[in-house]
Amino acid sequence: MTDKYKVKEKLGRGAFATVRRAVRKADDQQFALKCVRKKGMDEYNRRALESEVNIMLRLQHSNIVSLHELFDTPNHLHMIIDLLSGGELFDRIVEIGHFSEADAANIVGQIADSLQYLHQNNIVHRDLKPENILYVDKETNRIMLVDFGLAKQIDSGKTLSTPCGSPAYVAPEVLERKPYGLEVDWWSLGVILYILLCGFPPFHDEHNNLKRLYKKIKKGQFQFVSPYWDAISDDAKDLVSKLLNTNPKQRYGAKEVLSHPWLKNNNQTSIGETFNVQLRNYQLKATLRRGVNTVLAVCRIIDLLRAVQAEKAAGD
Repeated sequence: MTDKYKVKEKLGRGAFATVRRAVRKADDQQFALKCVRKKGMDEYNRRALESEVNIMLRLQHSNIVSLHELFDTPNHLHMIIDLLSGGELFDRIVEIGHFSEADAANIVGQIADSLQYLHQNNIVHRDLKPENILYVDKETNRIMLVDFGLAKQIDSGKTLSTPCGSPAYVAPEVLERKPYGLEVDWWSLGVILYILLCGFPPFHDEHNNLKRLYKKIKKGQFQFVSPYWDAISDDAKDLVSKLLNTNPKQRYGAKEVLSHPWLKNNNQTSIGETFNVQLRNYQLKATLRRGVNTVLAVCRIIDLLRAVQAEKAAGD
């Protein structure tokens, strides 16, 4: 690896991975080097890493991060991936200050295009959220979908059962422990679209009570709250409603989203000052970034508590 790349400064780190900037010696092209520490990793995370790498090696799309090269050693896995320097979706919007329905339509179109490509290849992302949508650079409006740690290959006609995702964006069928498929990604897109148009999520609990939040998601009842939605077009509201349908069979997918008239929206009028205020709001940002607490972990805790209660009841 060091024969081909000059390893530069650290860009970030996680539980098992460190990301650095890397420059290819042959042409000075810049990449991100993700170094994953395998030593000490349990079997579950090791399998997840293997699955992530296998999926990324198959992907080639202008709105999906590319894995260019792999260097494997006994203790570490080094991944050469696209360097994305434009920042996270919501951070960029707040930074710019002006945001319109046309801007939102451009973003949703790119995400929908990437989801269509994934689903045509029978891959479900399962963790679609703003933190996993990054701008390529500060100059362009091209975004990329990242983080395939929870992505899964799904055979045609088959379903998945493992509950996972991030609380605010997870589909109701996942929370209800029903078999689910590609449709969960379109629900998550509906939540993102809702936030893009008003600055706060369709389902939330003021006290960050996950049990109450999940109850609201399962019911699928949301409102276009006044005055935040008053100036938003009917087409936009229609697309939100079609994506946030609790029935996955009736929920819009790639074909319906990409042909929806709102995607051709050319309204450049700023959504308004209240939008940025909402999106800046610390509590909202904190709620949106609770993605570390995956639904899988929460469900495990619930199961554990139930088991403890059952034991107590048996003892009594």
